Amino acid sequence: MNPKYLFFIVNFVVSMHGIMGDRCRNEPSCKVQKVHGMKSADCYKLDLKHIPKCLTEDAEIIDLSYNRIREIKSDDLRKFKYLKFLYLAENMITNIESESLADKTNLQALDLSYNAFSQTLPEVIFHLPSLKNLYLSQNQNINIIDIIHAATPITSPLVLLDISHNKYSDIQTLPNLGIVPTLLVYNVSGMDFTMTFADVAGLCNLHSFVLDNSTVYFEDPCDCWTMGKWLKDRNVNFIPFDCKRSVEDECSFEIPQMAEEVFSACKQQHAEQIFQEKLNTTLIVVGSILCIVFLSLLIIIYRIRKNRIRRREIKRRNFI
Repeated sequence: MNPKYLFFIVNFVVSMHGIMGDRCRNEPSCKVQKVHGMKSADCYKLDLKHIPKCLTEDAEIIDLSYNRIREIKSDDLRKFKYLKFLYLAENMITNIESESLADKTNLQALDLSYNAFSQTLPEVIFHLPSLKNLYLSQNQNINIIDIIHAATPITSPLVLLDISHNKYSDIQTLPNLGIVPTLLVYNVSGMDFTMTFADVAGLCNLHSFVLDNSTVYFEDPCDCWTMGKWLKDRNVNFIPFDCKRSVEDECSFEIPQMAEEVFSACKQQHAEQIFQEKLNTTLIVVGSILCIVFLSLLIIIYRIRKNRIRRREIKRRNFI
């Protein structure tokens, strides 16, 4: 290589390293440590306006809560291939580009509470293959009903969904989540809404329906009592509805056929998921055992052949 070109390349690399070094020194320093065996970057309340460029790329947990970030662009999260937990609460985020999250197949928890999103959120959030905990509380500018409607069917294995304190209008309906058999905790606190069986029929394994400081309306007093009994019969924890007056003796416990069908479909889907998970686990175990047996056989065959060759060599020497 021409010495001039080599000098130019070396000088360029050194210059870029110096620029990056200066940038890193000028950025607030996030605390990097191990949390539950995972590499964590704690950038909590550092007055950041963007995601730090020099943040360690093998971080599995990133806490950027209580900063001044206004937008998440497509390249901001690209290098974090191992990211599992991302906390962005209490910023001023108005927009997240879909591409920034599209490849986050390991992401298990996403906190976007207390931000300033303008009307919408990326649909990809509800289709991340590992996402279990999603926090969307206190985003007053978004229409959570339209957002979830556009994203259904939800394919993320959500265990917890928090959409509390999102009052897009004075009285609204709950978003129809469809069938989400993995959901255990559904937080709709601080909201006023009318409720129907369609809102919960597809949540067949729901454990906690959080209604703190919420006002729930029903079209008919009998619907109020029937819904409460239906949830109790399925061991859901919730604050009892205010049915205004006792109507138990006047109402028949009739569940809409559609709700029963959706609930059954949810149970069936859940059973299939469990079966598939067990099948995958069994295949992994069996595959591992077969690999061990195969390797063991190879080792045994190798040693047998080696011993035969050694015996032949000994016989040959003795013959000579």
